[in-house]
Amino acid sequence: MGRYRYPVPVVLMAVLLILGGCLSGSSGQPPGPGQEGPPPQSPGVGETGPPQGSTPPAGGGERPPGGPGQPPAPVPVVVFSARETKLEPVLRSVAVPEDGCPAAAVQALVAGPTAVEKKSGLGPVLPASTRVLGVKVADGVAVVDLSREVITRASEIGASSTTEALALNALYFTLAQFRGVEKVKLLVEGKNRGAVDGMRIEDFWGHIGLPDCLSGSPSLLDVSPRQEVGEPIDGLWLASVRWSAHPGLFRLVFQLEGPEGETSPIIPATVATYSATARVIGITINGVRGTKVAALAPGQKVQLGDWRAEVVRWDTLEDDRAYAFSLALRPVRAYGWRLWSLADPARIIVDVFACGP
Repeated sequence: MGRYRYPVPVVLMAVLLILGGCLSGSSGQPPGPGQEGPPPQSPGVGETGPPQGSTPPAGGGERPPGGPGQPPAPVPVVVFSARETKLEPVLRSVAVPEDGCPAAAVQALVAGPTAVEKKSGLGPVLPASTRVLGVKVADGVAVVDLSREVITRASEIGASSTTEALALNALYFTLAQFRGVEKVKLLVEGKNRGAVDGMRIEDFWGHIGLPDCLSGSPSLLDVSPRQEVGEPIDGLWLASVRWSAHPGLFRLVFQLEGPEGETSPIIPATVATYSATARVIGITINGVRGTKVAALAPGQKVQLGDWRAEVVRWDTLEDDRAYAFSLALRPVRAYGWRLWSLADPARIIVDVFACGP
């Protein structure tokens, strides 16, 4: 298999785009020809499978059902780390039942960045000694109960008005990605008022204070219009394209294979861009010889729950041996997106995140 002649650096980064606003709900519509089966009925982050009629790829982010006695399959969740005065999303994988995903995500948030992420400049937003006492979601409200260390050991983070804002926003954005979460309420040792170890809970870290319900400020999110993943390779085929959605996530999955139908262990060089003004996400997968997927006509519309999309471009670029796909999204509640990949088989995944009512 030949090497692609235009090298693209391997960069896997999380990026957030600020769109703001609120999107009214709508019912799902039948899928277009590029969708494998009808859309799932509002699955959560721990959805139990891909769209009906498709074959779930191993580890593809669409959660396959576990067998009797088997542990739950890993589920991708997004948590946040601090880079100077901004929040940057990082991807984590949690293997828990669906109803345990919110608590597992908060635990991952408390754990903070990995050693590699720390070397890249990311820092924690909460004291690592904090324990997650519980997370419950009911009637649109996620109530997260943290141990007293979230206040008493704030000095581990360097408590200031900036770090306090990052901590409260990180909790909100982490929980708002889950189905049914419209508001987030923080408790400390089961209370949002009173004192722990002589410190007032309502003061939190002493600068902003603890509101009745947390909210997310897009101004604190790190913004970048471009992401890249993969490395040069040539001769792959686009085998399938799937999409699914729930209120907090719109996901595109591009699966690739070798010329004889074999799986590829290498992720091809892929570039994704986003226009914040046009709300168009574009994906170019380099080194693709052709596609086995029925073309989607420009102008074709897809609607999955609250998410609306319109096909802008669907091309095989003959000269550059690349495959280009553009989709105009209308998730005006969305706050960010991420390009990532999984191997064996090779999959390129684009997630767009949303939160709030």
